Amino acid sequence: MAGPPSYWLTRFLFLRLLGLVYAVAFLVILYQWPPLLGSSGLLPAREFLEAVGAEHGRSLSTFLSVPTLFWLDASDAAFRAAGSAGLVLSLAVLLGFASALLWVVHLLMTLWHEPALPARKRAH
Repeated sequence: MAGPPSYWLTRFLFLRLLGLVYAVAFLVILYQWPPLLGSSGLLPAREFLEAVGAEHGRSLSTFLSVPTLFWLDASDAAFRAAGSAGLVLSLAVLLGFASALLWVVHLLMTLWHEPALPARKRAH
């Protein structure tokens, strides 16, 4: 009599491929962040966060509408550190160590920047 089906191969492949996708995503972030959102980039992240903070204040509702830990430090070094941490975590997933923290780090780096906020009026 056969036991219940096992999905170990599916889980194994899915998590490894997920780690690979995240590794590519964090490599892209590490290489494209400086010219796009770095301190000398096209849309500097620090200036954006300062403008949002000046317009809406630094409250919980502002954090919830622009969810990022980069409110604490929006320097290029902080972005490189977060991108590197994400890359290390994605390689850990690729090697078989699953972590929900990887997903959180990626969201904190990609969800909030200016192009993702169409409701904000741009002063150009």
